[in-house]
Amino acid sequence: MSDLDIQSVGSYKYVAPGKGEVTVEGFILLRNAKEPKIGINIKILSKTASGEKPLKYWPDEGNIDKNDGFIFIPIERLHQKRRSLTINLEKDVIDPMAWAVSEEFVLRIKGKDYPSGADKQFVYEFGVANGSHDRCVTASSSVPPEKDEEFIPKQPTQASEPDPASAGAAAQPPEAEAPVTAASPVSPAPAGAPAPTFERPAAPAAAAAAAATPAAASGGSSRIAMITAAAIAGIAVLGAGGWFLLSMLNAKPEYRPCDLGEAGRTDSEIISGCLSSKPADADLQSLLAQSMKNGRCEIVLRLLRTKGRADDGGNYAYIYSVYADPSSQYSNECINKNDSDHQYWAQRVKDNKSFNPEAAQKVLEQIAQ
Repeated sequence: MSDLDIQSVGSYKYVAPGKGEVTVEGFILLRNAKEPKIGINIKILSKTASGEKPLKYWPDEGNIDKNDGFIFIPIERLHQKRRSLTINLEKDVIDPMAWAVSEEFVLRIKGKDYPSGADKQFVYEFGVANGSHDRCVTASSSVPPEKDEEFIPKQPTQASEPDPASAGAAAQPPEAEAPVTAASPVSPAPAGAPAPTFERPAAPAAAAAAAATPAAASGGSSRIAMITAAAIAGIAVLGAGGWFLLSMLNAKPEYRPCDLGEAGRTDSEIISGCLSSKPADADLQSLLAQSMKNGRCEIVLRLLRTKGRADDGGNYAYIYSVYADPSSQYSNECINKNDSDHQYWAQRVKDNKSFNPEAAQKVLEQIAQ
């Protein structure tokens, strides 16, 4: 099939563990399905920065075409409403999605062009995260198939029993090696030898002087106490100062999950970390503006699509619709001019009850600066 595909955006809805729905616009069963009274063939892939990637656990048996991996969805799981088609997904599709690392997917539907009847694949992108970045696609089982080693818990390996000969050799110290004297007990003295004596440490001179002159003990003790207190205070000050300097030298820069400049993180890690931190709108708008100016398209698209589908994401849906509008003066290398995408996101704006046009326009102008 040629890729004269319809590139558009779909939406995902969680139903239950192992169940979900994908709704797409522009696929009409009577016009675009090859066998509209029987069902359609679909395939879901992971959406990555480098393109589409097959799902690791995509089924290889059942109602599936082993030549291209498309799975059959019967008519009972399809619901047409005008130009909108909703596909009920079961565990054979949901489980591979839930076990995938990605939160962005591509849906491909085998169909035909209307009115020419030529073979065509209809392509839709959709995400499975809501506004707080919680995954809303849930597998029917928490344990992926054992055929994939990536998800098999590693069992601790039992240590093999040591060879008796080598164990015995290890237990015997080398003949030339002398015992450690520091750990050896004190041997009793031979008969007739003088018993060992242990001298006490010499008493401090100040204490000896105080004992020798009781009359001066009070004045000497006061002076010693003052000197000792001053020394302790000095040591405390020096210690506190040293600790402060050491802490300043070892201090790490504050972690900012929504900062594009965080070193050592990929675009996928930045957007995932930012959304999972429950950021403020100001942080999201700053990240979006930076990403659009620097051509960081994975961040731009995931942020707009994820927030644009959220209940409070009217501003982001508005930004997407404006930039996707072929007649709009706003443009960016990360967002293609596409009337279908423009209409989809414009409808999302209309359906958003909390949308504020004035606030959305301010965000748009801020990003465009």
